[in-house]
Amino acid sequence: MKILIADDEAHILNAIKFLFAKRGHDVYMAEDGETALHLARTEQPDLIFLDINMPRKSGLEVCEAIRADASLGEPPIYILTGQDRSFASEENHTSSGVTAYLIKPIAPRALLEILASHQPGVG
Repeated sequence: MKILIADDEAHILNAIKFLFAKRGHDVYMAEDGETALHLARTEQPDLIFLDINMPRKSGLEVCEAIRADASLGEPPIYILTGQDRSFASEENHTSSGVTAYLIKPIAPRALLEILASHQPGVG
């Protein structure tokens, strides 16, 4: 599975990459929104994690651009945020094309459950 992770905090990128790569997945990393959008277009990932606050484009702007580009399909897009749970309400994410919001810090088990739910033949 191809997975795109975008976050401007290197330790978060590296931790999530390690978790997924050691399970055999191809992981692409971006430290800003423009790079994330470029990687989404060139690599066409199966699963995307975007930090909400990044330089050069926010996670929501990247999500909207991906959803507006029919050639990219409908990959699940998770937004990583340090904001409180009220921000991550159902109505906020359904209107913007976000699959769900994940509140930082994110437990590795939660990430693995998300991964398993999107793998063919699992769930």
